Amino acid sequence: MQERVADEPLALLANNSRKIGESSQGEVVDKAMDSHAVDMYKILVEADKLRLDILKRMIDILTPLQAVEFLVASKKLHLCLHEWSKTRDIQRGITQLINTDNPSSSGHSL
Repeated sequence: MQERVADEPLALLANNSRKIGESSQGEVVDKAMDSHAVDMYKILVEADKLRLDILKRMIDILTPLQAVEFLVASKKLHLCLHEWSKTRDIQRGITQLINTDNPSSSGHSL
């Protein structure tokens, strides 16, 4: 699977296209992209399994109080990184370019 993620047919198809987003081999491109999407999904599923396995093993090692403190701290870190990245995207104008109609997850519109 790792070899297919950097799919050579996709690179060749992109190289042979005349303009960005244009290809005379639309069906071939669609098939290659579908295969690539499935492979990327499998990688994300495996990464999530690994993340959960590590989390479970860490919780098993810690005392109950340490486990709670760890989970609270990791959630705080997650929320802080999320807010920081939203602020950074807004400052750079990225959020407006991606989607101007949807409100942010905090319920505030941009």
